[in-house]
Amino acid sequence: MKINSISINGKKFQFSKQSTLIYSTVNGTGKTTLLRLLLYGLGYPIPATKGIDFSSLSIKVSLTKDNGEQLTLDRSDKIITISQNSTSSTEFHVIENALEIQSIIFDITDPKILENLLGLYYFDQEKGWTLLNRGIVIGSIRFKIESFVEGLSSRELFNLDTSIEDLTDQKREYRQLRRILSIKDKSASNSQSINWSPIDQINNKLRSLETEIRRYKSVEAQYRSINLNNENLFKFIEGLNLKLRTSDGVIPIKRKNIVERNVNRNLLNAQITRQKRKILQLSEERERLQKELSQSLLGISVDSQLKRFNIAISSLDITTEDLDKIDKQYVDKIKKLKQKRIKILNNSQIAENLYERILKFCNHLNVGKSIDPESSFLWTSNLRRFSGAQLHLIVFAYRMALLQEVQEHFSVTIPIILDSPMTGELDKENASLMFSLIHKYFPKNQIIVASIFRLPLNDDDLMPLNTITLTKGSIVS
Repeated sequence: MKINSISINGKKFQFSKQSTLIYSTVNGTGKTTLLRLLLYGLGYPIPATKGIDFSSLSIKVSLTKDNGEQLTLDRSDKIITISQNSTSSTEFHVIENALEIQSIIFDITDPKILENLLGLYYFDQEKGWTLLNRGIVIGSIRFKIESFVEGLSSRELFNLDTSIEDLTDQKREYRQLRRILSIKDKSASNSQSINWSPIDQINNKLRSLETEIRRYKSVEAQYRSINLNNENLFKFIEGLNLKLRTSDGVIPIKRKNIVERNVNRNLLNAQITRQKRKILQLSEERERLQKELSQSLLGISVDSQLKRFNIAISSLDITTEDLDKIDKQYVDKIKKLKQKRIKILNNSQIAENLYERILKFCNHLNVGKSIDPESSFLWTSNLRRFSGAQLHLIVFAYRMALLQEVQEHFSVTIPIILDSPMTGELDKENASLMFSLIHKYFPKNQIIVASIFRLPLNDDDLMPLNTITLTKGSIVS
């Protein structure tokens, strides 16, 4: 994917398909603002820079996807309209439909990858050069290596996560039942009344949520099936080697000649991501209600009205001791599954591939001897041992390795956006090593850099193919 341009209230800034330097001789001219507006125009919840209200601006971003498809994104506050090949447009809400927007832009449908993607290709001047594997990318957007690796991992890991979630939900329900039984046992001497309707309402909402979650999972499966059937159909048609006679002559029937094919595929991918996002939202709401139910039950003072409850559960042949045993069984099962999950993550081919790439990139940057000699480094939280420039280079190698894994896994190309790469203790020699790494291992990626230095961005003449020179107030005036 390549970013062609951004228009801010009608003022247009053009980007080279290969490399662009956003340059000024001093700080405070709007370089960071321009980068953040670019990401804001892509639908991200980017915080505004001082003195500029992003929500009051009209932002238009033009980009070209790897398959040649042209997208135009018009953002006004929380609404973004995506036009495809200037023929069809769809309106999205940037909060409710955040992942759907990103799936259309990047051709990636996995929510865990989309949620972590910005942390791979964007290095913010404030957070970006010290963010290794966990933390804030910018604003409220976070990156977490465990979630990222799960997004790339096998179905086995996905099923394991589902099992852990199901067991955790069941354990929670048994604990709620135990609290209820404890209340029943203590109710005889209490004379206050219980208002059961809030609890009944919560339980009714929980049952409705379960039904909704099952429904959205079913719809997601249907969209996946349609997507797969469409792809198989295109392969079948191409395999027949059919030709079509037109007024211009005879042409072969290929998938690229099928009108609106990419539009339909993008909309299907967006729908898949939308269903996944809705499932996640409903699951979070379910967890919130379960916590609310637990708190409601804990805060109950019981009286004679508890007879209603006592009658309802008196027929249950179960005691708090029985529930304690069941609870222990669930705790043990969940613990074993989590241990298995960690083992799978540590021993996965993806983790090994990532570590090998990280080591290769660190060696290119002359910091390979600084990292641990095994793939467990992927999960490290001990960053204090690295000096300023050393950490800067390791962070860059780490996240570039993850970006390369995503690009190969999903067959996509993603722009690399660097804000002030020579912050901190990094000198020009190390900066040159960083750019030589990009040109060697990411030759097809678009590079956008903001800096007060004329950094080398091109192998041939060590200069960018395009320079946007800013002066104070030149972005929004």
